[in-house]
Amino acid sequence: MKKLILALSAGAILLSSCTDTLDRKISTETFAEDLKEIQAEHSSDYDSLDFATLALGVGFGKMMGAEKEITNKTYRQVLDEFKTERVKEEKAQAEKKALYEKKVAEWKNSQTKLNKVVAFKVTGKDFYTDSYGIREQQMFKYLIQNNSGKDIKAIKGGFLVYNTFGEVIGRYGIEVENPMAVGKSINDEIYYDYNSYDSDNVKVKGVSAKDLKYEWQTAMVIFTDGSVMEAQEEPNELEFL
Repeated sequence: MKKLILALSAGAILLSSCTDTLDRKISTETFAEDLKEIQAEHSSDYDSLDFATLALGVGFGKMMGAEKEITNKTYRQVLDEFKTERVKEEKAQAEKKALYEKKVAEWKNSQTKLNKVVAFKVTGKDFYTDSYGIREQQMFKYLIQNNSGKDIKAIKGGFLVYNTFGEVIGRYGIEVENPMAVGKSINDEIYYDYNSYDSDNVKVKGVSAKDLKYEWQTAMVIFTDGSVMEAQEEPNELEFL
């Protein structure tokens, strides 16, 4: 009988030593050592974020005196729960990113088509101050041409201003209400109030016209026959986070 008990005890010890740390109940006393073993043996099964979340959860639970709730599960159970949630969240984020990229592609495509309706070019830039030295204005000379194939009644749009490094340093809107027959163009100039506290205004003022690049974006075209072409709204990336 004594030999049987010793044999069973030895078997239990051997079984215990062979048990994967991952399948042991969480222990706040041996957690640091257990986590090192699990990371070494199961780095391909779980993400580093899963291990970090486990460490954070155990540490916080111990600090809050919730050891009983922590230690009633195995490391595998908890890590599997974290992994499931992480994979679910990553999938959701990937779907949102894909949807955003699709919307951006659709917007760019519609913008490209709309921009072919009119041609726009900045032909000059200057700066003016009134005789009282109070009101300051940026002035841009521009040419806009009707390439639509139909007579145009009005155009709404805007242009982005880029510096030498390709960085956007200005955004300006334009509304043209002078009718344009097919193939005709308008040369005009437009003034914008200057704000010395606006860093973009200051940058545009400080760069010569030849060192700037411009990108036209058509927002709306109203034709004399009553038809209208309007740009899609640019997708907001924050809405897809």
